Amino acid sequence: MISDDIKNSIADIIRQIPNEENLELEDYITCRVENSITNINDIIELRHTPSNSGVTRLRWDTYEKDNFLERIGKSTSINMAKYFTSILIKHGFLDKNERIPNSIFKRLFSNYNFRKRAGFEKYKNEIKYLHEPDAVNSAITRIAKDMIAGKITLNQVWNNKEKNTYLDNLERDGILPSSSSRLDEPKTMLIKENIKRDIKISRPKPNEAVRKYLIPSNIPTLQKNEYFSDKFCLLFHELQNTLEFPKHDISIAIAFRTFLEILTNSYCEKNNLEPHSRELAQLIKYAHDNMHEQENMSEDSVVYIKKIQKHSDYFSINTLHKVVHTNMQISQNDLRTYMNNLEAYIYRAIQDINSTPEN
Repeated sequence: MISDDIKNSIADIIRQIPNEENLELEDYITCRVENSITNINDIIELRHTPSNSGVTRLRWDTYEKDNFLERIGKSTSINMAKYFTSILIKHGFLDKNERIPNSIFKRLFSNYNFRKRAGFEKYKNEIKYLHEPDAVNSAITRIAKDMIAGKITLNQVWNNKEKNTYLDNLERDGILPSSSSRLDEPKTMLIKENIKRDIKISRPKPNEAVRKYLIPSNIPTLQKNEYFSDKFCLLFHELQNTLEFPKHDISIAIAFRTFLEILTNSYCEKNNLEPHSRELAQLIKYAHDNMHEQENMSEDSVVYIKKIQKHSDYFSINTLHKVVHTNMQISQNDLRTYMNNLEAYIYRAIQDINSTPEN
């Protein structure tokens, strides 16, 4: 039985479709009514799953097909790409609209040896972690990002030699789990039954738009003073109003790294702080600790500041350094994540320095 909340939610989505897509819908449609859920599932399977001798009319992608087969009890093995997509979205490694390409991921991890190198193993209906979950999820995130960005294609992981070459490069860069993180016993993190409904197609809410500038409009404008120069105020203005995704992704990344450094140094100078280290990650932590002492920062902010100290490829100052000094690139979604996670810190620093009288 479908609850009233779900019925109302579906009705709301249907009402929005004509406005969002500029469609004109018919007043009446022809439908088929069945009394048996078994008959309904058989009809859906016949129309949507591609294993019915070419009978398929409306193709589903892998995620949609797996969700259906799991619901009717016909799925026999866990989908690795879907599993890790769910895990990484839950832990903030992937954006909610990102999906790991199933065919490429399945091909790369087609046998035990390659899965073992990434720190996990696949049994019939579950994934078991061979290393600490954080180490495995971090490695899989890098692999997922490479696939989503098109850096790794199906042709590049077609045979074992090419797979080993790719994984060797990750191991050399310290991406794959090391022996120090290996577990004494394999650990099951999440069984298939718990994740089968996690991956959904999300539609933007009415009037909801992905911001095209890195710094959101709610961040206060910099006020020129002895700590905020004209040049720095202009840099802030460009990040908030001029440099635009996706046209200026590289410029935004480099400018943001510079912005964080100058903002943090200005906060330390204004508050007469003398950090023991001049590394930017340590400077940010030192400044944030000072903010926390003066006025409790949110728990999320404290967590993000701790995370940014690490050498993760997906949320760390080290990654921003690499973007500036190497060929490494970063996606606009990742840049927005940096800004979102550091928003409380940036807001508080600007608010504090803006209180300084202008010379």
